[in-house]
Amino acid sequence: MSEQHNSLADPAWWHKYASRSVQESPLYTQIYTYLPHDQAVRELLTFVNPSQPVPPLFCSAVNFVLQSDLEHPLAAFYPYFNPTPRPAEEVYPVFHDFCLKHQEKLRQLLPTLRMQTNEVTRCANLLPVFEMVFQRGGRKPLALVEIGTSAGLNLHWDAYGYDYGQGRLAGDRNAPVQLHCTLQGENIPPLPAAMPSVASCQGIDIAPLDISNEDHVRWLRACFFPEELQSFQALDAAIAFARQHPPTILTGDARALLPGILEAMPPDQTICLWHSYMLRQCPPE
Repeated sequence: MSEQHNSLADPAWWHKYASRSVQESPLYTQIYTYLPHDQAVRELLTFVNPSQPVPPLFCSAVNFVLQSDLEHPLAAFYPYFNPTPRPAEEVYPVFHDFCLKHQEKLRQLLPTLRMQTNEVTRCANLLPVFEMVFQRGGRKPLALVEIGTSAGLNLHWDAYGYDYGQGRLAGDRNAPVQLHCTLQGENIPPLPAAMPSVASCQGIDIAPLDISNEDHVRWLRACFFPEELQSFQALDAAIAFARQHPPTILTGDARALLPGILEAMPPDQTICLWHSYMLRQCPPE
């Protein structure tokens, strides 16, 4: 059994997850606080693939199943489903009931699921770096490859609109996807007056998600904290845009695919390899 599975009954191990989520998700904080004392639900977590982050994947699996049972009282706690959610402090007994009601479905799903976020709002962090690469490359068109592209929604970064506050705008102000970012500190990143020129933008993923598949879309939504309403709005807008403008996604291992991709890149383009949190979820080797 993995180290994570061996820690499932350790309240101190769960406290670390609760401490990390306290600012972003009061709902998950409550779940992580009470779950180590709930043997019946805790046993379901042993079905999670040990290579995955067990607590967040389990909660994402619950979110996924909940989207098909919105009549259950648990949905009333989720801001994404209910604009006036019930207090997070009351969630755990309802969460317990939902997990046991759907335990057979969870047992079936958990071994096969893997965390697959496609956090579109990260494009606001990426844009200044793409501008920097564009400038340092002599303003040659960018040839971009994203490693771990998920559903490829961030590949359309140059078609989105950006608002960094205090009148700092970039991108297309009429785009259906509008991203907002708060800058902190005195160092302002290099925001482009005009978007960098892009020759190509493609993604690689071992198991990409297909936005034409409703189950895949439900899984994308399930991997967010329930309180991240801005992320849900950006995700839904980006999915609608990508369905009209399908991104270029290659299925496979980047270690095998990259050499051929890079060899085909024209010399008059600036190659830019990037990822969005993907390395955080990979084994060190």
